[in-house]
Amino acid sequence: MFWGEGVIKTHAGERIPINQLPRVTEGIKQSPYENRDYFGGPIEFGTQVIQSALPATPIAEAISGTITIDLSGVDAASLEIVIGGDYPLGDESDHRRVVGIRKEGRTAQFATILEQYDQESKVESATISENTLTVRLKDGRKDELNVADWHLEQAQLRFRSGKA
Repeated sequence: MFWGEGVIKTHAGERIPINQLPRVTEGIKQSPYENRDYFGGPIEFGTQVIQSALPATPIAEAISGTITIDLSGVDAASLEIVIGGDYPLGDESDHRRVVGIRKEGRTAQFATILEQYDQESKVESATISENTLTVRLKDGRKDELNVADWHLEQAQLRFRSGKA
């Protein structure tokens, strides 16, 4: 967990980054890298790349962590901050994928299955019929997405998951 892009806004309108203010942490796992995750990778909350961050992960699940920021001499009016988790940690080049599809024409029907995994794919097969996308998993489960109107004028989606 990280505090990202944190600033104290003063009554005069000045914006002071919280990582430039004196602070004391208790029970917080510290990162050896400034503004990077615990393994030196970039910090991203979803698609937002965090440029300025403070580590905020407690050192253990059963322990509460505290971060105390010294606001002495700061005419603080408000705090602006983004709090989130970064995954995967470290080098993300092998984990993050970008997919783009461009088609021209009057109509098209296609389906794309995106599966994120570390070691081994869980998808055995994927098929599409007139109205149903079926994904069979290696553990025997089957997921079906039924779309009654592919043009989405009268969209009716039905999802079913369970053993095949």
